[in-house]
Amino acid sequence: MFHPCDLAEDRVHAATPQRVHEIHQASHAPAVVPDIMKLTNLINSPFRAHTVALMGPETMVPLLEHKNVQEFLGDVSQKFDVVIVEWFCTSLLAGFASIYKAPLIWVSSMDPHWQVLELVDEPSSPAYTASMLTKAIPPFDFFNRVKELFMQLYVQFLMNVVNFVLARPAYDKHFVPAFEKPGMIPPAYDEVAYNGSFMFFNGQPVLNIGQRLTQNTRYIGGYHINPDTKPLPENLKKICDNAKNGVIYFSMGSNLKSKDMSEYTKRGLLEMFGTLKQTVLWKFEEELRDLPPNVHILKWAPQASILSHRKTVLFITHGGKLSTIETIHYGVPVIGIPIFGDQFGNMDQAVHKGYGIKVDYEEDLAKPLKAALDEMLSKPSYLETAKRISAIYHDVIASPRQELLHWVEHVARTQGAPHLRSIALHMPWYQKIYLDLIAVAVLLLYVIKKVLCWGYRLNSRCAARSRRLRYVPSGACDAGNGYRRPDLEVHFEEIMEDAGKIEKLPTFCGMVVERSGNLTKNG
Repeated sequence: MFHPCDLAEDRVHAATPQRVHEIHQASHAPAVVPDIMKLTNLINSPFRAHTVALMGPETMVPLLEHKNVQEFLGDVSQKFDVVIVEWFCTSLLAGFASIYKAPLIWVSSMDPHWQVLELVDEPSSPAYTASMLTKAIPPFDFFNRVKELFMQLYVQFLMNVVNFVLARPAYDKHFVPAFEKPGMIPPAYDEVAYNGSFMFFNGQPVLNIGQRLTQNTRYIGGYHINPDTKPLPENLKKICDNAKNGVIYFSMGSNLKSKDMSEYTKRGLLEMFGTLKQTVLWKFEEELRDLPPNVHILKWAPQASILSHRKTVLFITHGGKLSTIETIHYGVPVIGIPIFGDQFGNMDQAVHKGYGIKVDYEEDLAKPLKAALDEMLSKPSYLETAKRISAIYHDVIASPRQELLHWVEHVARTQGAPHLRSIALHMPWYQKIYLDLIAVAVLLLYVIKKVLCWGYRLNSRCAARSRRLRYVPSGACDAGNGYRRPDLEVHFEEIMEDAGKIEKLPTFCGMVVERSGNLTKNG
């Protein structure tokens, strides 16, 4: 089953599938030439959490204001089986699913972390789950557990502020009128944002640390890879086949282009590549002069076909999620030069697993990259580990693409797959941490304490009423020592309100008050 699809995109595709209707809104985010050094400095900035938290709403608000999207929102009579939304601080877009009364499927472009898990279950514990903004890999030591706890609390507070200041007003402005137009009652923002039926993660368990996931989540990393890899074009095939010492493929992805590097960095890399025995294929968007004989520039590169070639021994990449999954799909070790976002975490995982080396971007990139190349090319363990992990990756019942199609259709057929949803999503937070139970226990202890105290006071009063008191006239005291004479005692009993007051009674009218058996001296 394949459904007709409406696709909101910021890029115009040359070839669109027949049953896909694209809603173009390219002008809402004009392209800019990135400064790679500024991007790398941003990820190390103490304010990076603010930047990431604001990125979603600040991008989504112009999108919702785009005339094509406004026209789309204006027609609420449209029918959809499901609404699929990519999450990157973009909970605001969940409003589309509620307007069209369709199940909502989230897609996370990265591995599971607490911010996406709370959309379908509850935030995972920071004791064993890394935030998307940190680089630590579980299991954590004491310092990193404290750091992750602080980061989760801080980001949660920050997201609440951003939602209150930006997301909720945008929801009220753009989605609420769309609800009211056909006479529907607009649901609250939180009700819309936390109404996801399913979630896909663009990752694989073998590339990640084990996570506790609910039944309405699935890994689909590798869905973009065609199972039938196309052969290389003849010119590239000839270059790769003739590479006696193997092929090194270098690409910094489609968003951050090699041409944006400084001239000093580019020339340094060319000189360094020229010293290698291997053949280097460099995806570069412009022509370069004075190329070493072993370096070949490709304005367009069939990445999957190159990685699948038997002579490819190494992949140099920015560490994007799709690229790192492709390296494992084809069993090729990787050297990563992360620039932004999840690329740092992806390469940390590659290093942790043993099939990758991470190199920090700098102006003089050639030196650290040459050291990483020498390390990887001299030790076969990197290639062996990549092959071993690749075998685990492929040892599955269904391919990632088949998993994706099956679960989308399952959600559509079952009208949101309510049987898979986590009950934790609908429980108040105070019930999850047993705060109500703690309150009842404290109240019970308080009642028990009050009952015991009341019983103790009652028992003390009964004991005081049964005591014998003696009043001794002062004239009956021994003049020498001020004590009573037994022959002049007057005995009688009197009911007192409190035994403790006997000790405090003053001597009135020349009388001395004493307890039975205890002599009180006349002061």
